[in-house]
Amino acid sequence: MANVHRYRYGDEEVISVPVDDTTLVEIGDFMARVVAADSADDATLTDDNCCPVSYLVDAGTDTQNRAAGQAQFLGIAISASLDGDTDDILIATKGFFELTQKAAAAIDVGDHLEIYASATNCEDQTVVEGATTPIATCVKDKTSATTTGVLCKLLPSLLLDDVEHA
Repeated sequence: MANVHRYRYGDEEVISVPVDDTTLVEIGDFMARVVAADSADDATLTDDNCCPVSYLVDAGTDTQNRAAGQAQFLGIAISASLDGDTDDILIATKGFFELTQKAAAAIDVGDHLEIYASATNCEDQTVVEGATTPIATCVKDKTSATTTGVLCKLLPSLLLDDVEHA
């Protein structure tokens, strides 16, 4: 998916996180923290750096991949990184964003959204309704089943209780 500026309003609480020079990041990507299992699976990744959720090691099933994506979720990329870039990535950890559903469906205020995942990996910019491993909450009713954009508020990352903000 191309760079998509998803931010709409509210305090973004931006953090700056290192990214490996071979990791491609597009604006709007769901970003995760790299852990040892990921760097063991992909030698181009470095522990404690960040990567799009599609780079995470396959956890086995769609449910397990969604859980891994949520557990390592940092926020949404608001800067990009091309092959060879060594600059840190800016990630919004709070705020209101328009996220894209995997399939168009009506959704109500208060419904939770999860990172979409298949049996092999997470998708970098796609969500599905679900309350098991949510990353966002719908803040505006969407009655159309023909459009995929849904206005959401990011939920706090499970990893960012004590991180310094940029």
